Amino acid sequence: MAMVFRHGRLSFGKGMKPLTVIVVVCILVGCNGVLRKKLFDRHGPLGVVGEGDPGNPLYLTPLIKAGKLDEAKAQSKVGPLPNISLTSHAGYLTVNESCDSNMFFWFFPAESGDPNAPVLLWLQGGPGGTSMFGLFVENGPFYLDDNLMLNRRAYAWTKSYSVLYIDNPVGTGFSFTGKDECYAANEDDVARDLYSALNQFFQVFHEHQPNDFYATGESYAGKYVPAISLKIHQENQQFPNLKINLKGMIIGDGLCDPETMFPAYAPFMYNIGLLDENQEKYFATWSEIAVGYIRSKNFKAAFTVFDRLLNGDLTGYKAWFYNQTGLDFYYNYLLAEAPKEFDYFNKFLPQVDIRKSIHVGNKTFNDGSKVEMMIMNDVMDTVKPRVTQILDNGYKVLMYSGMLDIIVALPLTEAFLNTVPWQGLDGYKNATRQIWKMEDTDVDVAGYVRIYKNLVQVGVRGGGHILPYDQPARAFRLVDVFISQFNP
Repeated sequence: MAMVFRHGRLSFGKGMKPLTVIVVVCILVGCNGVLRKKLFDRHGPLGVVGEGDPGNPLYLTPLIKAGKLDEAKAQSKVGPLPNISLTSHAGYLTVNESCDSNMFFWFFPAESGDPNAPVLLWLQGGPGGTSMFGLFVENGPFYLDDNLMLNRRAYAWTKSYSVLYIDNPVGTGFSFTGKDECYAANEDDVARDLYSALNQFFQVFHEHQPNDFYATGESYAGKYVPAISLKIHQENQQFPNLKINLKGMIIGDGLCDPETMFPAYAPFMYNIGLLDENQEKYFATWSEIAVGYIRSKNFKAAFTVFDRLLNGDLTGYKAWFYNQTGLDFYYNYLLAEAPKEFDYFNKFLPQVDIRKSIHVGNKTFNDGSKVEMMIMNDVMDTVKPRVTQILDNGYKVLMYSGMLDIIVALPLTEAFLNTVPWQGLDGYKNATRQIWKMEDTDVDVAGYVRIYKNLVQVGVRGGGHILPYDQPARAFRLVDVFISQFNP
């Protein structure tokens, strides 16, 4: 039966399966379209907002190379912020001079003043999501209200820990590169640039280098976090004098291994009532097709299936999931759309006085759409071998999931962890799941925990994909206990 275009859209003949035609067309000719608004508003590049001088971008690498470390630290101190008095540092670290690739960081020393406080690296997902989202919406020292005023966050991770936010990979947020070929295409590229940034960071902030270090992040950072963790492990073996004191990694609702995760979508959505039995069968059929593409290393075709079924990023049309459920927000199935405060930071950061304070000058604040296009072939690939090596080398690993999440739901993470071939796999699979309460006297249950050796897996009730936003107290508690009390 023939396919015809009407006003730029596909029209289907009687009895034809819509997704079948769409996938065939996308694979053969490629799909382009407007990225639809979900977690990260694809707002297009944002320039300077307001009148005045935004200052100049601060590049620390020349100062580092010249040995002017104290000057680099002093210059990176963040200027005035409205309604907040807090010491922090920001600027650019050049990770590839020939490409003019520079990564933006914003660093908050622990508010407790503890000189030995562990350092946490926070990486957002996306791919192409700015870590400023995590800073302003999830776990940073402040958040924005609807008047774009800063307010202190009650359960800020920065109260007990020094937290480093990096816009990763290059092309994300305020990070940038001068050449298309220098965008990250895979996790090796991501790890290489991140390690260069971290190496320079710890030269400037050398007093923090001996402290415990944890790589953390959520969503697509389920790829980034294992990549940089293993890179640090390898570099520490080769160059012990430049050691980053890696102790473990923390991943929230992380996409790690689509091959094992994809088949868990359909039964999960059926069991929570979002799909009926016919819709479940349809989703499961296409999941099998996507897994077949993954196994044959046709990652772009697998991503096309994923995008048409659920993701809805690159086609310009609503995903099948939306058309069946009416839900446009798959990060918490109790919500139909994203909370409005998720977008406040996009209005705050481009302001001329804020740009000057955080040393980005007139540099574009990127929405990450180009990053996603450049790294697309990596999305359906796996980091299972990296996670295996990290576990087998004894590093602590926390994998947490908000139990209201859809896009990387708890059953997806469990399906993945049950196939990671580390030396503790059998013990983990047989470990007893425990009930977790914030306090022993609580009636409410915070979540469920499974522990074996150095692996901790947690499902958190009452929260979705953006767990530190949905359940800030529970998110902070599990991270705090994991870092400060868990000693396998």
